[in-house]
Amino acid sequence: MTTIRTFIAIDLPPDVKAALADVAATLGERVPRGAVRWVRPEQMHLTLRFLGDTPADRLPTLADALDTLAAGHTPLLCA
Repeated sequence: MTTIRTFIAIDLPPDVKAALADVAATLGERVPRGAVRWVRPEQMHLTLRFLGDTPADRLPTLADALDTLAAGHTPLLCA
């Protein structure tokens, strides 16, 4: 059985990712090398729920359930 490390997340706008990258660069100068695993700005997101290793064959069901749940709510908009 193939599993995929999954999570539910919100993608961030480019300006937020850029601001977070600036903060990470500043912090990176203050912590020992290797103490933190920094991610590239294009991979930054806001994790709502970590699901862990999920069987790949369950992903379509999971996606359908999340689509149904999201359909009942208005989109989040960044101001």
